[in-house]
Amino acid sequence: MQSAVLLIDIGNTRIKAAIANDKNNIELLQSTELFQACEAFLKKNPGARLAYVRTGKMPSEWNRLLKDHRAVELNTTIDLPVKCAYKTPATLGADRLAGACAAVTAFPGSPVLYIGLGTALTMDFVDSSGNYLGGSISPGLLMRFKALAQFTENLPELSLTVVPTELLGDTTESSIRSGVFFGLLAEISDRIHRFSAMHPDLKIVLTGGDIGLFESKLNSPIFARPNWVFEGLFAVLKYHEHS
Repeated sequence: MQSAVLLIDIGNTRIKAAIANDKNNIELLQSTELFQACEAFLKKNPGARLAYVRTGKMPSEWNRLLKDHRAVELNTTIDLPVKCAYKTPATLGADRLAGACAAVTAFPGSPVLYIGLGTALTMDFVDSSGNYLGGSISPGLLMRFKALAQFTENLPELSLTVVPTELLGDTTESSIRSGVFFGLLAEISDRIHRFSAMHPDLKIVLTGGDIGLFESKLNSPIFARPNWVFEGLFAVLKYHEHS
């Protein structure tokens, strides 16, 4: 494989990019002008390989860039390092699929539960034989705050500026924050408990933008992998290189 590749995640709320190399180092591309930064990278590295996942709307300039450079799109129509047992693969989110590819590469021979804390809360499972079996999708942190405001008359739309420490809120705002945070935490903890009971050697991975809020609150050994989707993308490129 070439010494560096460009990995792009076109998500529901924003687009992210990273650069990877043969040593499995993945470095986020930090720029206020991300598209221009990617163009500059490609000009500096002619012939570089690209891979991407898309869960959100594809802006036209990104569509052009990816087509011009023959980028590999991660989806269920291409050969993957994981076996997909999902009954509706055409509807499977590319970020969840990327996580499955990362799981079999990072923890071969182990069952893996990987939890995505993003726009949605996703929890997905790969067994010890490298089969992606599916998972669950529910509203993420921000979505829960928005739903409370949208579907009620008097509740304000809040965000989690400070992690709650008390189960009982003594104002409407603190009650909302407590309910949203501890409700989400309980959902994650319950899923971890159930899967750990079935798979004592379970590996648990936490990823997504809200990792920092929950990582220290879970009473289980956790692998925090903020670049999990990019790890999966890179694994697919390497798999194709050697297949």
